[in-house]
Amino acid sequence: EIPRVTGVQTCALPISTMAAAASRIELALCFEDVAKNIFGNADGTMTRAQLAAILAADTGLGLQQWELKMFLAEFDLSDNKVTADKFCSIYSYLASRPPTPAAKDAPAVLAAKAAATAEPAVAAPAAAEGAEGADTAVPAAQTVDPTLAKKASEKLAGPAAAAAASMGAVFPPDFLLDPAGAIPAEKLLANFPEDVIFDPDAKFRPLDGVGQYPKMPALGGSNAPFSICVKSAREYLRDLPPARDVVHALHMRPNDDAFVPHPNDISLVLLAFGKLISADLGLGGDEFSANNAMSSYLDLQVVYGTNAGECDDVRGGEPGGKILADAAAARGRVQGGAATEALLTVFSRNHNALADAIKSELKDAVDDEAVFQMARHANIGAYRSVFLKDFLPYLAAGQHTPDAMPISDVARGEVRGVNGCVEMDLLMRAFNAMEPPGGLNENAEATGEDCGKSLVDASKKRIGWVTRCNLPGRLHPEEVAAVKRARASGVCTLNEFRAQLGLAAWESFEEMTGGETELCVKLTQIYGDVDNCELYTGLLCEYNVGNVGAMMPATAHSCSLPLNVVAADKWFQDDVLRDESVMGGAVGVKHAEEANLASLLEKHAGVKVGGVSVFEIGALE
Repeated sequence: EIPRVTGVQTCALPISTMAAAASRIELALCFEDVAKNIFGNADGTMTRAQLAAILAADTGLGLQQWELKMFLAEFDLSDNKVTADKFCSIYSYLASRPPTPAAKDAPAVLAAKAAATAEPAVAAPAAAEGAEGADTAVPAAQTVDPTLAKKASEKLAGPAAAAAASMGAVFPPDFLLDPAGAIPAEKLLANFPEDVIFDPDAKFRPLDGVGQYPKMPALGGSNAPFSICVKSAREYLRDLPPARDVVHALHMRPNDDAFVPHPNDISLVLLAFGKLISADLGLGGDEFSANNAMSSYLDLQVVYGTNAGECDDVRGGEPGGKILADAAAARGRVQGGAATEALLTVFSRNHNALADAIKSELKDAVDDEAVFQMARHANIGAYRSVFLKDFLPYLAAGQHTPDAMPISDVARGEVRGVNGCVEMDLLMRAFNAMEPPGGLNENAEATGEDCGKSLVDASKKRIGWVTRCNLPGRLHPEEVAAVKRARASGVCTLNEFRAQLGLAAWESFEEMTGGETELCVKLTQIYGDVDNCELYTGLLCEYNVGNVGAMMPATAHSCSLPLNVVAADKWFQDDVLRDESVMGGAVGVKHAEEANLASLLEKHAGVKVGGVSVFEIGALE
């Protein structure tokens, strides 16, 4: 029998958590005021139609009617009463998601599959009736007086923006890691090496990623300490069962026969790109350290290296600003198998194609070093576009969007910079549940003609579902180490993390799991109460949101941390992305803006992309 948790105590909340809680309370009070005094609802709730009208008005979200139906279907609105708490959760979720396309550019995958998903195929763990996965019709916003809707949205705009701004990762972080655990950032950085070399006026992104926040230039760069997004305020860690018992009971597949395949037709190509992201951010690896060997930005260090020496090895003295052919693959930078190595090859080849195009456009106006830097920036810009157009929208809702739309000022935050956090590491680690039986074909070649073949082979394999008891057995030691590291670092509980994201706390294991009785019994045996549930295990054990995309567990589905990586990067601000002297002339700016994964694979891997999604089973041939 797994021992129960006892002796739970509380202590003072971190400043960041208090700010998030205060902002949420202010927004909730404003919501009730609007419901009572503008819409005339004495109980302080709104109808679904009133909510839809507010979200369609000028609240900073700019949602179209088809978007409202898609997003609101993921929330419990079945009783036609929207409470203040539910509104805070909905607004926080919508504000944290990647931008959605205009109505005229509604994603093809939705048009193709919407009718087929009237009765969504959701395997265990099933969503409870009325849970976020339920399909709920949204009354037309026209039933609400548009004058009242406009007045309501204007009153809510300020508190809503403040609540959204307080969500997610705080930068600069309050706590950083050292071998002894999480300590205040100021204390650790006071003893950090002062010889961090950076140029605050640098024209090009530094290879090591330092200097985005001049007051603490080491943050976000290679070898910076990991941070803690939310340090737990609960003194419960000493009472938890051994990490190996928790991992055995709730993380791992008993055997390959217990593999839970994804209910949607999603291929291993999605996991391959996720592994590329994880490797580039230094997350989800087999080795654990207080410091991150990679930068905290999507800067393709997996291609270009983390310092001048590694970059010179990749360039190999090639003229014209190019790098060695297929140089990035097979260098041990990623652990995602042949398909991820093939994606590295694609971005290596894209760099050289960009170098040729930039040299052709700018001719003798730039030297080889400038061509290299410009091609690098345009290539990283293309990588950003794939992340925003293909990866994040597909995870959230099975979309591929035609444009990487501008990110709101609220999402960008007031201070530029990102620092890799343990919570993001745990979130990306959960993707390992997608690994199918038989592994990731890690010994196959992914260069030359094998690049396309590796991707086609991956396209034929169905991924697993990110859910409890679905991680491959080979990762048992790494999972145990990850849980131990989170505990030693003081990582927050699941409900504390949800509070930081602006989401409502789970009130019970039944609510958290969608009513899965056997799972609730296990969780109760281990944690006793839902407020004690560890973040990582909790992320795996929540009910999965039903949609035509990745159907992630509820909190992972709503988490803003991945978007924050792009939004807060100073090199991804609009003025830099449009600067031809940085991006390589008009050709570089255009490529970074228009790139998508399908076009890159067709051009550089020699594959044909069919179907409605590059991540669909059998889409590559």
